[in-house]
Amino acid sequence: MNDFPFNDQFAQAWQEWLAYRKERRLPCYKPVGLKKTLSRLIQLSDNNESEAIKIIDYSISQNYQGLFKEKSYANSQTHQFSRSGIQAKLNERLSQRQ
Repeated sequence: MNDFPFNDQFAQAWQEWLAYRKERRLPCYKPVGLKKTLSRLIQLSDNNESEAIKIIDYSISQNYQGLFKEKSYANSQTHQFSRSGIQAKLNERLSQRQ
């Protein structure tokens, strides 16, 4: 497939993705699957070349079988408790049950 949605830098990243899949002995893309995977990558990246390359790099670095966008926790509230904080919450809930 020579009709890449972006420039040569993307084509290089895409070839790396295909080589990675081959190394892992994952099935080769069939023509329809290849087209759909590229379409999905364009959608995930919001048609942004550098974002598409990041998605490829991230998916390889995480040893994924498919292409996934890195989750961003910057806008969501995450709760990080220390071990003692978790124990305190458990004790509080246990005492409420009694």
